[in-house]
Amino acid sequence: MGLRLLDSAAMLATERRLVAAGASIQREEGVECCNSRQTKFWVHDPDGVLWEIYLLHEDIDHFGAGSEVVSVTPAGETSASKIDKSEVDEPESGSRLFWEHSLGTEIPTRLPFADGSLDEVRLNGTFNTALDEVTITSLLREVYRSLKEGGVVKLHTLVADRPVGGGELSLPGPASVVKATPMQDFLVRALRASQFTAVRFTKFKASPCFVVDEIQLRESMLEARKVLRGTGHEKRLVLYKGPMAEVRDGAGNIFACGEWVTVAAPVAETLRDGPNAEMFVVV
Repeated sequence: MGLRLLDSAAMLATERRLVAAGASIQREEGVECCNSRQTKFWVHDPDGVLWEIYLLHEDIDHFGAGSEVVSVTPAGETSASKIDKSEVDEPESGSRLFWEHSLGTEIPTRLPFADGSLDEVRLNGTFNTALDEVTITSLLREVYRSLKEGGVVKLHTLVADRPVGGGELSLPGPASVVKATPMQDFLVRALRASQFTAVRFTKFKASPCFVVDEIQLRESMLEARKVLRGTGHEKRLVLYKGPMAEVRDGAGNIFACGEWVTVAAPVAETLRDGPNAEMFVVV
């Protein structure tokens, strides 16, 4: 919830009343968020609801570092987290079945879905909890088991360019729920180790959202696929057109300029539909 105040006097008075009542607040000065520059503070009410109380200074021409994840169910999709087991095993004809986990909710030791029943898994902030490698490996194996061949897993995570030491993080505002940030290449390695293919970043912010002791924390989105194994569908031919002599993708495939390369179908689809699609021919 949010309250916009009219002037700094009203903001200061509100802040003083809350502190006097024993509330713990987090203040941010001149933060850029939602195409505006604001001064704000955050406070949880007795029911645990997070409130943003802010003063608008001016509009700006860019969004700013602050952003909020919004989970939606696109048309034709069914959220597996909201339906019972019978519907998971036999989804409606033409529907796509997905399961979503968000930061702050319990991570199950086993996903309650049949093998190969899900089209997509979305892990939003899941790895911004302090998890050990055994738990991460176990979760990714469960995701792989539950996905159909060719199914997709998507990770939305705040990552670090270097290890963050000193225990749990203490970030401002809604980011206060983030307690750990994996290295930006750790999840790539973890996905590959769990047999996923076509691993790629679909979002990696050029500028950091936060800087902690000179360590840059960035918003990232990763995507990977469960490999297709069906006869006649698992391989595709790809030709790299240049301009480099050769390039290497996230799955370790090397594409020499002008030479056809046989790759798994999900890898080919990623190249065909990716940001550098004009550099490849896929058949």
